[in-house]
Amino acid sequence: MEAWLEHMVYADKFRGRDGLYIDAAAGEAETVFARDAHADLFRVEDGSFWFRHRNRVIRACIDRCPPENGAIIEVGGGNGCVTAYLEKYGYKMAMFEPGLTGAVNAKKRGVGHVFRAYFNRETVRENSVPAIGLFDVLEHIEDDRAFLLEIRSLLRDGGLIYLTVPAFQALWSQADEAGHFRRYRRKPLLALLQSCGCAVRYASYFFWFLPLPVFLLRSLPYRLGKRGAASPRQNRLNKKEFIMPGWTDKMIDLLLAPELQRIENGKTMPGGGSIFITAQKK
Repeated sequence: MEAWLEHMVYADKFRGRDGLYIDAAAGEAETVFARDAHADLFRVEDGSFWFRHRNRVIRACIDRCPPENGAIIEVGGGNGCVTAYLEKYGYKMAMFEPGLTGAVNAKKRGVGHVFRAYFNRETVRENSVPAIGLFDVLEHIEDDRAFLLEIRSLLRDGGLIYLTVPAFQALWSQADEAGHFRRYRRKPLLALLQSCGCAVRYASYFFWFLPLPVFLLRSLPYRLGKRGAASPRQNRLNKKEFIMPGWTDKMIDLLLAPELQRIENGKTMPGGGSIFITAQKK
């Protein structure tokens, strides 16, 4: 384990080698559906416009407000899609993922430091972490305020939180039933972070064009009862929704290019299917 990590995590709680560290006390931390979900995502992430653009937005925002010494721990990192991407651009990364399938997939993707464990006071020292990434994680937490308070306690003073979440409860659909508790609007989310002792440095929507097609193709049929509550098997990801034909993929990149440029310049978007926030521990 590298020196920059040793003062953050309780190394004696983990076993493993070659960058995959396992908290033996955590037990089996995922359901059969979680394993399926990680496997489904692993098949689509590298070729998906959605994951590609989200990674670019995340990097643009972090580049504008980088952490101390470039060190970030991603929490709930799944298959390591974001962690591996940021490592390529020089950030010192580690990720925590309680699901074994996701942790193993992250190592396959080349992530250097993967902790198959929960990220909490039992595994990480308080006031030690310079920056934490929560990328589409918060909506999976039932008590999001308690979770953010614990995350804050593990950050060092002035430490940063980078997070993304799905936007607008009106866009709720069958897809959200795979473990989501809510979708967010920017203003209430900022208030939540501030109530947890964090100052918001930047906040913007992104995926500006997605709300309308998501509402028409997912949310409206769901509301009309044409797509009711689904079983885990029915909630398996539809690859066609993530992998577009070549010309469509290029067209989507063109549609999203101005948004990315605005975000790179520190400007914000007034609406979109997701939200990005940089917050700092007061």
